[in-house]
Amino acid sequence: MKKPLLVAIISVTYIFSMAFLAKRFVADVYYKEPKSVVLNKYEPTYYRYRAKQRLLEGDKVGALSDVEKAVAVNPKNLTTLRNIIPIYYFLNVSETQEYFNYLKITYPNDLGILADIAEYEQKLNHMEDFRQTVQQAKSLRPDIVEWHKSFMVK
Repeated sequence: MKKPLLVAIISVTYIFSMAFLAKRFVADVYYKEPKSVVLNKYEPTYYRYRAKQRLLEGDKVGALSDVEKAVAVNPKNLTTLRNIIPIYYFLNVSETQEYFNYLKITYPNDLGILADIAEYEQKLNHMEDFRQTVQQAKSLRPDIVEWHKSFMVK
């Protein structure tokens, strides 16, 4: 009696595990499709791609919601945080500079983050914030403002 019960438990566990993995695999196949978020709501990349799609369709509210969800899914994922910077630039909403400031405070020693933010602050014509970002980068590595394109005034 114990053996058939054990076989049944293992079989059911195997079937559910395979279904779970198949769902994740399908989500990865369609990662640039809006339905990928439905298939795997724990992947920030899917929200980012859907935000881009919504931006192209003119849905700024939906795009902002998606980038906020992407950050909420994994708030310590630096790749996600950096890759969302251009989306905030295209959104150009009041939350844009708030997000930039959040990154500057959270990662004050990351020149990559500062370079990305400086580039988009300048494009948005937020010159006072741009100058502060340049000064923050200069305090970390004084020579970077002389040669890195993101820190040069255009």
